Amino acid sequence: MSIITSQRDLFDIPDEIAYFNCAYYSPLLNESADRLLAGARAKSHPWERTSAHFFEDAETIRTLASSIFGGHRDGYAIVPSVSYGVSIAARAVEPLLQPGDRILVIAEEFPSNVLPWMRTAREVGATLVTVPYPESGDWAKAIAERIDKSVKVVDISTCHCGIPGTPYLIHLTFTIRIRRATFPRIGLSQLQTRRYK
Repeated sequence: MSIITSQRDLFDIPDEIAYFNCAYYSPLLNESADRLLAGARAKSHPWERTSAHFFEDAETIRTLASSIFGGHRDGYAIVPSVSYGVSIAARAVEPLLQPGDRILVIAEEFPSNVLPWMRTAREVGATLVTVPYPESGDWAKAIAERIDKSVKVVDISTCHCGIPGTPYLIHLTFTIRIRRATFPRIGLSQLQTRRYK
């Protein structure tokens, strides 16, 4: 894997600033800022937009996401926040869970990724398992070691907001897929599923 070159020119970050808190509050890409301004300008002329425009925008985003990350565009949903998306996923998975099943999250995860699963676990009698920060820094190994046939949901972020070291998703995705083949009721929620070559 090659190291990514500097991407500073894609952002409006002065040369004297080094900003690292992206998991908590990331800067916008210049292109994103331009798109936001264009959206605001379109809102200035609401009579020019029809109801079809709202659906067209969402379909464009879903199509672009599927071309970047893989899969069919129908596999992508547009949600206003992580909490909405995870809550919807938790409600969808809830009927498949039974008392004694386990739901796996990682330590000091952002609340939006944890609170819906806490509710689901409480309502169905499942157990919420929190993987502690691994002293080795190897999230993939720490998470994979806790997956057994009682784990039915694995919900982790691609970028952790509170602890350094992002889970090694290539290895972890592979591990979960292998174990999912062995234990078919393991669910994947919010785990990046990009096709790695």
